Amino acid sequence: MLPVMSIVLVTALGLYCIAMSRAADQVPPARQRQHLAIFFLGLLVTLAVFIPAPDLFGPDYRFTVSMAQMLLAVDGGPLLIYGGLPTAMLQPFMKWKSLGRGLARPHLVGAASMVLLLAWFLPALFQAASSNLSIWVLKQILFLLSGLLFWWPVAAPLPTWRPAYPAQLVYLLIMRIPMTLLGVWIGFANSLIYSPRASFALEICAPSSLSDQQAGGLVMWTVGGLVLLGALAVVFFRWSGALEAARRRGT
Repeated sequence: MLPVMSIVLVTALGLYCIAMSRAADQVPPARQRQHLAIFFLGLLVTLAVFIPAPDLFGPDYRFTVSMAQMLLAVDGGPLLIYGGLPTAMLQPFMKWKSLGRGLARPHLVGAASMVLLLAWFLPALFQAASSNLSIWVLKQILFLLSGLLFWWPVAAPLPTWRPAYPAQLVYLLIMRIPMTLLGVWIGFANSLIYSPRASFALEICAPSSLSDQQAGGLVMWTVGGLVLLGALAVVFFRWSGALEAARRRGT
């Protein structure tokens, strides 16, 4: 799996460098290096999502590690990848403004993102992914797609593709509730929700114990909550900055 993902990473980085070279005259060298570093970090985070949890910290904490990987796929990777794309690089796509704004409709992308994410926490699907590597890889890919969709209305590379700031705040507050409630439910469950079906050594992400499951739920809603608070703060300060800029232009 890692060799394949490494090839994907190198290919993505190569395409990025080609696109950046075409926009080099519009992006100062220091900003180019900054964007490249952020984008490369996003690729590395994405690569980490495709390392089976038992290979990282052993089978005893595989569910906890899997939940951390889920957050990297849904939050870390997409935000870093979007942050590594300078506006100048995407100018050729300005003509697709209607498509970009269509994808940024919060009720559509938010619902699609949550369906892709939450469906995999149904016991039958989650346990199937835990005992089959191919299904697990598909789950990780769809987690990443869920994150790319979820953050599009807030972090779309071109600002004109994003909805108004108040809509972004409401979107974040409402659409993050299902994942938070899921994390609380898993974290406070008094019995195993996902029972391992394969031999202990072959399971990829099903909890190894009740404490492993509870720790995974705790990671899910606490770390996810911190990410939400950070995103709300960023959007709020962007909104304040835009209001202040508009006020100065009006005086």
